[in-house]
Amino acid sequence: RSRGLGDVYKRQVKERPWIKRIVFEGNKSIKTETLKDKIDLKEKTFLDRGAVKENLAKLDQYYQGEGFYLVAMDYRLEEVEAGWVDLHIVIQEGKKVKINRIIFSGNEHFKGRTLRKEIMTKTYGLFSFLSKKGFLNREVLENDRIRLQNFYMDRGFIHCVVSEPQVELDQDKKHLTLRFFIQEGDLFTVEDISMTGNLILSTEDLQKMIRVRAGDIYSRSEISRDLARITDAYGERGYLTSEAFPMISEDADTKTISVNYLSL
Repeated sequence: RSRGLGDVYKRQVKERPWIKRIVFEGNKSIKTETLKDKIDLKEKTFLDRGAVKENLAKLDQYYQGEGFYLVAMDYRLEEVEAGWVDLHIVIQEGKKVKINRIIFSGNEHFKGRTLRKEIMTKTYGLFSFLSKKGFLNREVLENDRIRLQNFYMDRGFIHCVVSEPQVELDQDKKHLTLRFFIQEGDLFTVEDISMTGNLILSTEDLQKMIRVRAGDIYSRSEISRDLARITDAYGERGYLTSEAFPMISEDADTKTISVNYLSL
Protein backbone atom coordinates (compact mmCIF):
# COMPACT_ATOMS: atom_id res chain seq x y z
CA ARG A 1 0.00 0.00 0.00
CA SER A 2 1.09 3.59 -0.49
CA ARG A 3 2.51 5.45 2.47
CA GLY A 4 0.67 8.47 3.79
CA LEU A 5 2.06 11.64 5.30
CA GLY A 6 1.75 10.14 8.75
CA ASP A 7 4.05 7.26 7.82
CA VAL A 8 6.62 9.63 6.33
CA TYR A 9 6.56 11.76 9.50
CA LYS A 10 7.03 8.71 11.73
CA ARG A 11 9.98 7.55 9.63
CA GLN A 12 11.62 11.02 9.82
CA VAL A 13 11.18 11.14 13.59
CA LYS A 14 12.70 7.70 13.95
CA GLU A 15 15.68 8.57 11.75
CA ARG A 16 16.19 12.10 13.12
CA PRO A 17 14.99 12.41 16.71
CA TRP A 18 14.90 15.66 18.61
CA ILE A 19 17.69 16.53 21.04
CA LYS A 20 16.21 17.07 24.48
CA ARG A 21 19.46 17.66 26.40
CA ILE A 22 23.16 17.89 25.64
CA VAL A 23 25.15 16.23 28.39
CA PHE A 24 28.92 16.30 28.79
CA GLU A 25 30.71 13.40 30.44
CA GLY A 26 34.33 13.10 31.52
CA ASN A 27 35.22 16.80 31.42
CA LYS A 28 37.07 17.07 34.72
CA SER A 29 39.43 19.91 33.74
CA ILE A 30 37.15 22.15 31.67
CA LYS A 31 33.73 23.36 32.78
CA THR A 32 30.60 22.27 30.94
CA GLU A 33 29.59 25.91 30.35
CA THR A 34 32.90 26.53 28.58
CA LEU A 35 32.46 23.50 26.34
CA LYS A 36 28.89 24.47 25.45
CA ASP A 37 30.19 27.83 24.23
CA LYS A 38 32.55 26.01 21.86
CA ILE A 39 29.84 24.15 19.95
CA ASP A 40 26.85 25.21 17.87
CA LEU A 41 24.66 22.22 18.70
CA LYS A 42 21.40 23.25 20.33
CA GLU A 43 18.82 21.50 22.46
CA LYS A 44 15.26 21.22 21.14
CA THR A 45 16.50 20.76 17.57
CA PHE A 46 16.70 17.79 15.22
CA LEU A 47 19.70 15.52 15.66
CA ASP A 48 22.21 15.88 12.82
CA ARG A 49 24.90 13.24 13.16
CA GLY A 50 27.18 15.04 10.72
CA ALA A 51 26.95 18.23 12.78
CA VAL A 52 27.67 16.22 15.93
CA LYS A 53 30.89 14.85 14.42
CA GLU A 54 31.94 18.32 13.26
CA ASN A 55 31.43 19.68 16.76
CA LEU A 56 33.36 16.81 18.29
CA ALA A 57 36.25 17.85 16.05
CA LYS A 58 35.92 21.45 17.34
CA LEU A 59 36.04 20.24 20.93
CA ASP A 60 39.02 18.02 20.15
CA GLN A 61 40.89 21.00 18.70
CA TYR A 62 40.00 23.15 21.71
CA TYR A 63 41.22 20.50 24.14
CA GLN A 64 44.48 20.12 22.22
CA GLY A 65 44.90 23.88 22.40
CA GLU A 66 44.64 23.57 26.17
CA GLY A 67 47.41 20.97 26.22
CA PHE A 68 45.32 17.77 26.17
CA TYR A 69 47.03 16.23 23.15
CA LEU A 70 45.76 12.70 23.92
CA VAL A 71 42.10 13.67 24.28
CA ALA A 72 39.50 11.33 22.77
CA MET A 73 35.92 12.31 21.81
CA ASP A 74 32.83 10.23 21.21
CA TYR A 75 29.08 10.49 21.68
CA ARG A 76 26.12 8.29 22.53
CA LEU A 77 22.38 8.74 22.32
CA GLU A 78 19.97 7.94 25.13
CA GLU A 79 16.31 7.73 24.19
CA VAL A 80 14.26 9.47 26.85
CA GLU A 81 10.85 9.35 25.16
CA ALA A 82 9.40 8.71 21.74
CA GLY A 83 11.21 10.86 19.21
CA TRP A 84 13.49 12.50 21.82
CA VAL A 85 17.06 11.67 22.87
CA ASP A 86 19.71 13.03 25.19
CA LEU A 87 22.99 13.62 23.38
CA HIS A 88 25.88 12.56 25.61
CA ILE A 89 29.29 13.89 24.55
CA VAL A 90 31.81 11.53 26.10
CA ILE A 91 35.30 12.93 26.70
CA GLN A 92 38.46 11.12 27.74
CA GLU A 93 40.72 14.04 28.56
CA GLY A 94 43.95 12.24 29.27
CA LYS A 95 46.82 14.14 30.83
CA LYS A 96 48.29 17.35 29.56
CA VAL A 97 51.26 16.76 27.29
CA LYS A 98 54.10 19.24 27.61
CA ILE A 99 56.27 20.53 24.77
CA ASN A 100 59.75 19.21 25.47
CA ARG A 101 61.67 20.22 22.34
CA ILE A 102 61.33 22.59 19.38
CA ILE A 103 63.56 21.59 16.48
CA PHE A 104 64.28 23.39 13.20
CA SER A 105 65.43 21.62 10.04
CA GLY A 106 66.88 23.32 6.96
CA ASN A 107 67.90 26.52 8.78
CA GLU A 108 71.40 27.10 7.38
CA HIS A 109 71.61 30.88 7.90
CA PHE A 110 69.99 31.27 11.33
CA LYS A 111 70.55 29.24 14.46
CA GLY A 112 67.74 27.49 16.26
CA ARG A 113 67.95 29.76 19.30
CA THR A 114 67.43 32.78 17.03
CA LEU A 115 64.33 31.25 15.44
CA ARG A 116 62.90 30.19 18.81
CA LYS A 117 62.79 33.84 19.84
CA GLU A 118 60.55 34.60 16.86
CA ILE A 119 57.75 32.18 17.76
CA MET A 120 55.12 32.23 20.49
CA THR A 121 55.17 28.48 21.12
CA LYS A 122 57.61 27.64 23.92
CA THR A 123 58.88 24.54 25.65
CA TYR A 124 57.50 23.81 29.11
CA GLY A 125 59.52 25.52 31.82
CA LEU A 126 59.57 26.37 35.49
CA PHE A 127 56.96 29.15 35.25
CA SER A 128 54.78 27.65 32.50
CA PHE A 129 51.95 27.10 34.97
CA LEU A 130 51.70 30.91 35.22
CA SER A 131 52.11 31.78 31.54
CA LYS A 132 50.15 28.73 30.28
CA LYS A 133 52.87 28.26 27.68
CA GLY A 134 54.57 24.98 27.00
CA PHE A 135 51.45 23.24 25.67
CA LEU A 136 50.37 22.64 22.11
CA ASN A 137 48.01 25.16 20.53
CA ARG A 138 47.35 24.47 16.85
CA GLU A 139 46.27 28.03 16.06
CA VAL A 140 49.36 29.51 17.69
CA LEU A 141 51.51 26.94 15.90
CA GLU A 142 50.16 27.99 12.51
CA ASN A 143 50.80 31.65 13.37
CA ASP A 144 54.35 30.67 14.34
CA ARG A 145 54.84 29.10 10.92
CA ILE A 146 53.81 32.40 9.31
CA ARG A 147 56.06 34.36 11.70
CA LEU A 148 59.06 32.28 10.70
CA GLN A 149 58.30 32.71 7.02
CA ASN A 150 57.97 36.50 7.45
CA PHE A 151 61.20 36.52 9.46
CA TYR A 152 63.06 35.01 6.52
CA MET A 153 61.36 37.21 3.94
CA ASP A 154 62.43 40.30 5.87
CA ARG A 155 66.02 39.09 5.67
CA GLY A 156 66.25 38.60 1.94
CA PHE A 157 64.97 35.03 1.60
CA ILE A 158 61.95 35.96 -0.50
CA HIS A 159 61.14 32.40 -1.56
CA CYS A 160 61.41 30.85 1.89
CA VAL A 161 58.83 28.16 2.66
CA VAL A 162 58.09 26.96 6.18
CA SER A 163 56.05 23.76 6.10
CA GLU A 164 53.33 22.81 8.55
CA PRO A 165 55.09 21.84 11.80
CA GLN A 166 55.32 18.15 12.62
CA VAL A 167 54.13 17.13 16.08
CA GLU A 168 55.71 14.01 17.57
CA LEU A 169 54.63 12.31 20.77
CA ASP A 170 57.62 11.11 22.77
CA GLN A 171 57.82 7.52 23.97
CA ASP A 172 56.83 8.46 27.52
CA LYS A 173 53.57 9.93 26.12
CA LYS A 174 54.05 12.91 28.40
CA HIS A 175 56.07 15.17 26.11
CA LEU A 176 55.92 16.50 22.56
CA THR A 177 58.60 17.38 20.05
CA LEU A 178 57.79 20.04 17.44
CA ARG A 179 59.72 20.14 14.14
CA PHE A 180 59.68 23.11 11.77
CA PHE A 181 60.89 22.27 8.25
CA ILE A 182 62.38 25.27 6.44
CA GLN A 183 63.36 25.73 2.80
CA GLU A 184 65.31 28.95 2.92
CA GLY A 185 65.92 29.51 -0.78
CA ASP A 186 68.37 32.13 -2.09
CA LEU A 187 69.31 35.43 -0.48
CA PHE A 188 68.23 38.50 -2.49
CA THR A 189 69.63 42.02 -2.28
CA VAL A 190 68.31 45.33 -3.62
CA GLU A 191 69.83 46.29 -6.96
CA ASP A 192 68.25 49.72 -7.38
CA ILE A 193 65.44 52.01 -6.20
CA SER A 194 63.58 54.20 -8.70
CA MET A 195 60.60 56.58 -8.78
CA THR A 196 58.03 57.10 -11.54
CA GLY A 197 54.87 59.16 -11.80
CA ASN A 198 55.97 61.55 -9.04
CA LEU A 199 54.78 64.91 -10.37
CA ILE A 200 54.23 66.50 -6.95
CA LEU A 201 57.43 65.56 -5.15
CA SER A 202 60.79 65.29 -6.84
CA THR A 203 62.72 62.04 -7.03
CA GLU A 204 65.41 63.62 -4.88
CA ASP A 205 62.87 64.50 -2.16
CA LEU A 206 61.41 61.00 -2.21
CA GLN A 207 64.84 59.38 -2.06
CA LYS A 208 65.55 61.30 1.14
CA MET A 209 62.45 59.81 2.77
CA ILE A 210 63.23 56.18 2.18
CA ARG A 211 65.79 54.09 4.04
CA VAL A 212 66.25 51.10 1.78
CA ARG A 213 69.27 51.56 -0.47
CA ALA A 214 70.86 49.68 -3.33
CA GLY A 215 73.01 46.89 -1.93
CA ASP A 216 70.81 46.31 1.11
CA ILE A 217 69.37 42.91 1.86
CA TYR A 218 65.79 42.96 0.62
CA SER A 219 63.19 43.34 3.38
CA ARG A 220 59.47 43.36 2.67
CA SER A 221 58.75 45.16 5.95
CA GLU A 222 61.29 47.91 5.25
CA ILE A 223 59.81 48.47 1.79
CA SER A 224 56.36 48.78 3.41
CA ARG A 225 57.66 51.34 5.89
CA ASP A 226 59.27 53.37 3.10
CA LEU A 227 56.00 53.25 1.18
CA ALA A 228 54.17 54.58 4.25
CA ARG A 229 56.63 57.50 4.47
CA ILE A 230 55.97 58.45 0.84
CA THR A 231 52.18 58.22 1.29
CA ASP A 232 52.36 60.30 4.47
CA ALA A 233 54.42 62.94 2.66
CA TYR A 234 51.71 63.33 0.03
CA GLY A 235 49.08 63.58 2.75
CA GLU A 236 50.99 66.24 4.69
CA ARG A 237 51.03 68.38 1.55
CA GLY A 238 47.29 68.06 1.11
CA TYR A 239 47.28 65.39 -1.57
CA LEU A 240 45.15 62.95 0.40
CA THR A 241 44.15 60.85 -2.61
CA SER A 242 47.69 60.43 -3.92
CA GLU A 243 49.21 56.99 -3.43
CA ALA A 244 52.40 55.16 -4.25
CA PHE A 245 52.84 51.50 -5.07
CA PRO A 246 56.07 49.49 -5.00
CA MET A 247 56.63 47.65 -8.27
CA ILE A 248 58.95 44.75 -7.50
CA SER A 249 60.99 42.97 -10.18
CA GLU A 250 63.21 40.01 -9.49
CA ASP A 251 66.34 38.78 -11.25
CA ALA A 252 66.78 35.11 -10.41
CA ASP A 253 70.24 34.95 -12.03
CA THR A 254 71.81 37.79 -10.04
CA LYS A 255 69.62 37.23 -6.95
CA THR A 256 68.63 40.89 -6.90
CA ILE A 257 65.44 42.92 -6.57
CA SER A 258 64.61 46.21 -8.27
CA VAL A 259 62.04 48.45 -6.58
CA ASN A 260 60.12 51.13 -8.43
CA TYR A 261 57.77 53.38 -6.45
CA LEU A 262 54.92 54.33 -8.78
CA SER A 263 53.05 57.45 -7.69
CA LEU A 264 49.42 57.90 -8.75
